[in-house]
Amino acid sequence: QWLQAEVRPHVDELTLTVPQSVKAGATGDITVTLRQHGGDMPLAYPMSADWSGSPNLHIGDPDRARPRHVATLDPATGKLRALRPGKVKLAVQVNGVTRDVTVTVTVAATRPHGRAA
Repeated sequence: QWLQAEVRPHVDELTLTVPQSVKAGATGDITVTLRQHGGDMPLAYPMSADWSGSPNLHIGDPDRARPRHVATLDPATGKLRALRPGKVKLAVQVNGVTRDVTVTVTVAATRPHGRAA
């Protein structure tokens, strides 16, 4: 890859919307909205964003998660996949403005033994 470009939009306000909790085995939607000169717009291509998180959060291809990861975040799809109970912190930075949140992964609901769904 010999050429790379970044689009760094002006940001008056940045909002990171994430579910407070997600059950293990489920997914949650992540959205980022930026306010620019009084108007709101979703963070989308070609705007650049830097994602980070706690060590137990895998960012990138969910299939590359390791046993230590509580959840995965795929910035390309905006999906947080909960893997096992615990807490993860995730953050997004757009042109120097950062927002972060903590998400709790709860135990997946189980069916009582011997009962059909």
